[in-house]
Amino acid sequence: MFAQQPKAVRGAPRSLLGEGPVWDDKNEALYWVDIDKAMLHAYFPGSSKVKSFVLKESASCVALCSDGRLLLALKQSLALFDPKNSELKQVKSVDVAERVRFNDGKCDGDGRFWVGTMDVEEREPIGALYVVEAGFKMRKALGDVTISNGIGWSPDYGEMYYVDSPTRKVSVFRYDEEKGELHGMLKSVDLSFQHGVPDGLTVDSEGKIWVAIWEGSCILRVDPATSKVLSKIELPVPRVTSCTFGGKHLDTLIITTAQNERGVGGELYSVETGVKGIPTDVFEI
Repeated sequence: MFAQQPKAVRGAPRSLLGEGPVWDDKNEALYWVDIDKAMLHAYFPGSSKVKSFVLKESASCVALCSDGRLLLALKQSLALFDPKNSELKQVKSVDVAERVRFNDGKCDGDGRFWVGTMDVEEREPIGALYVVEAGFKMRKALGDVTISNGIGWSPDYGEMYYVDSPTRKVSVFRYDEEKGELHGMLKSVDLSFQHGVPDGLTVDSEGKIWVAIWEGSCILRVDPATSKVLSKIELPVPRVTSCTFGGKHLDTLIITTAQNERGVGGELYSVETGVKGIPTDVFEI
């Protein structure tokens, strides 16, 4: 059990399916999406100010861009969003089956955007993991994925962590940052002992992984070297979707959740961890 208990962020809008939290250190803002409501939210902890944007199409994740805009993964395309004027510009489409959509995504230290797709029926491995480089050049890095989810890297970018949720594991790959390539799976961290399935994740400055557990009411801090669970943050809602480090000192873990069939969940939570995160990498356009 984690020593401190997470608290719902006062004033933050409640989501149907909150996902993809991203901390913007420059503007001291948190961005996240509500997939089911087709909304993008921005929360500024210093002033408790909230901005919400209604999107023309549902987005599953958000990334910061080098020019100040945001990169959104829509159902089957990528788009640039300007929070200053709400302009949305589609920049890249992916040719996939109708029942496939984008899901989680994150930028690496060299400015690439890694984003995966999923089977919306959550049954078959018809999704993939893609890497998007400057100029929106896209290539497939992995195939045979059912629900592409959490992505992260070790602090030295020598390893990449990846979740295909139904496997109930975090795969650990050798990562070539210069080329943006996966060079074989080193191991997998088995989380099947935990009720629920792994969803989004983040990595702290000590190289430990924080994994959100969907239908498990918790976040697990895991050592990827030993697969040992070091600590557990329990939440009062079942559907915990993702997390990221934010705040002025990057020592606040911010957690997104989703509502279940009974309407329980959807709040944004935060907790002081005593551990610092890693600054958010941005997409180099």
